[in-house]
Formats: sequence, structure tokens, C-alpha cells
Amino acid sequence: MEDKVLGLIGGLLEQVPAPFDVKSIRAKKASDNSPLKTVLVQEISRYSDLLFTMRRSLVDLQRGLKGLTVISKDLELVRVCCATLSSSPVDRCFAGV
Repeated sequence: MEDKVLGLIGGLLEQVPAPFDVKSIRAKKASDNSPLKTVLVQEISRYSDLLFTMRRSLVDLQRGLKGLTVISKDLELVRVCCATLSSSPVDRCFAGV
């Protein structure tokens, strides 16, 4: 079971993109004061936070399954979601982000 979860984690880590450099995006659009830009930057920031949390959780769980760190209650929830990915939506694991 753990090997299956580790394999799934590896696949997910390959698919989850790196978080955005929000400061750089903000700097590029500094002269644009439109409401659309404001909303866009807010959404990019939120999405970047989600990507960071997903990647960190997956890496921490991977380390925990290998015995390199303690698996917390939150990581156990991620493990359960990964183990039952076909019947349990992963977004429930990251709903607090």
C-alpha cells in the first residue's frame, strides 16, 4: 500500500507546477491600476499558495512514508486521500488553503 502511495506521490509531484513568483508578476504590472489586474494578481497569489501547500504536503508525506519525518494528522489525511484517490477527491485535503 505504501509503495502505491509513494508512486502516486511521485507522479503528482511531476504534475504539480512550481508556485508563481508573485512579486515578479506584481512588478511587471506595477503601472496597471485596473481592477482586472488587481483580481488577477490576487488569484495568482492564491493559486501559488495552493501549489506551494500541495507540493510541501506531498514532499512531507513522501518523507514520512520513508521514515524520515513524523506523519502528522494532516499528512495522514493526505495519505488517505492519495490511497483512495479514485474514490476520494484530493481537494478535500487542501480545502483549508
